[in-house]
Amino acid sequence: MKTQIKFGLSVITLISSMQATSSELCRLESGVTIKCQTESKHISACSSAPLFHSYLKETVTEITGKAYPDPGFEPYHYLLTPELAKMLSSKTIDDAMEIGRLSSLKSLNDYTRATPVMSPKMTADQVLRKKPITLVVVPGVFGEFILVRPFEEVLARPSVARDGFLSNLAQLRGTQTLSNYSKTHDTSFELDKLQNVDLPLEDVMNLGSINDSSGLPLVKIVFLFAPFASLETAGDIASRATIFNRRLQKYMEIEKDENIVLVGYSRGTDIALEMLSQAQAHNGKS
Repeated sequence: MKTQIKFGLSVITLISSMQATSSELCRLESGVTIKCQTESKHISACSSAPLFHSYLKETVTEITGKAYPDPGFEPYHYLLTPELAKMLSSKTIDDAMEIGRLSSLKSLNDYTRATPVMSPKMTADQVLRKKPITLVVVPGVFGEFILVRPFEEVLARPSVARDGFLSNLAQLRGTQTLSNYSKTHDTSFELDKLQNVDLPLEDVMNLGSINDSSGLPLVKIVFLFAPFASLETAGDIASRATIFNRRLQKYMEIEKDENIVLVGYSRGTDIALEMLSQAQAHNGKS
């Protein structure tokens, strides 16, 4: 199944946690479109899991200096067993759930440990230099009341990506036009004034990055930040998705990132799905 999705100039890629083993689940096609496809055969849907596992093993081993998976600990990532992979080709949800009932965490653990993983031809850094990733993180319910953000350790430190974003915003603001003002600001509810106010885009969007040894961003983190007491993470999902899509659209027009992945934190997963649905509906009207 292939679906073309166009949403203005913004690009949305959503990888569902249920089928995250398929690297082709959502693949960026161009600056304004994205192709989503579901593999017709469960074997091909799982073919990229060992490759991801090999990169994970390489990276964790490099960082910790210990073998991965460590015999004393559970793996961070499980390889999907051939039996459980049949869920992807199930004709009904009941069939898929029955397959799931017959599986267990122990079987995933045993299969992961018993399956040999070949070393990748390229290191994770080499892959990311070729195609950097931007993770757009959608906050969870009442996220505006939680001080510690997702990926806080990345967002809190100095960032080349953040500096570049702020520089681009300043350049746009240097030419004072109504269009540039709209591009660099967005509305948000302010509790003290009991009304919507215009906020600088950097106040509703937190950026961070994971850089290589030369300072080049390999992974950008874009957290769709909800200001305190704005209640932007509460309420109905459709209206929340509209707010975050609007801000993501503005970010894309400024930064023009090409490899976007939506990451939902808690209830943010539901909002991210709605964001994708709205993008698809918008494309149908255009």
